[in-house]
Amino acid sequence: MQRLLRGRAAQNKMYEGKEKRLALIEELLVVANVKGKTSEEIQEDLLQKHEEKLKDAMLETIQGEMMSRAFDMLSRNC
Repeated sequence: MQRLLRGRAAQNKMYEGKEKRLALIEELLVVANVKGKTSEEIQEDLLQKHEEKLKDAMLETIQGEMMSRAFDMLSRNC
């Protein structure tokens, strides 16, 4: 049983490390996929990735603001 728990703890540590380094992993994958592409294709790919990140950031900001307002309203009513 202890061996099973230790193994699961090791898996959790590896997963947390992967999540912390996810941006770097994605960047390395983009660079690895660049080989054989023209500079225009590379620029388009990078621009598309950048736009996706901006959209995600905007959505997270909106969600955060809405949650903040909701929690503020709930805390004042209680």
